[in-house]
Amino acid sequence: MYSSINMIAQIEVVPYLLERNILRPECVVDEDLRVIETSRRNHSFAVVRDRGPCYLIKQGIGTDRVMTVSNEAAIYQLLQSHGEKTGLDRYFPYFYEYDSNNHILILEWV
Repeated sequence: MYSSINMIAQIEVVPYLLERNILRPECVVDEDLRVIETSRRNHSFAVVRDRGPCYLIKQGIGTDRVMTVSNEAAIYQLLQSHGEKTGLDRYFPYFYEYDSNNHILILEWV
């Protein structure tokens, strides 16, 4: 079912975030921006900035991992939508986006 997923390459992470308006172009030019592979169970990268928010890019590869990342995204989305009301939002990373076409979850790197 998910066998044709194209894994995002390290060199593609910054352009991917720029396309989604998560990173601004001046961040790439003005800051010391680093993309570090952090893969374990999933295909993952940390985008580390000297100034401003840092990001975790997590991509599920294979049926089980895609479902896990998709479920994780749904939980973060739910928590974020209710977190401000309850004060719980300070206890979990900020959820930026879930790209269901590429099975990529974008969170705040803490």
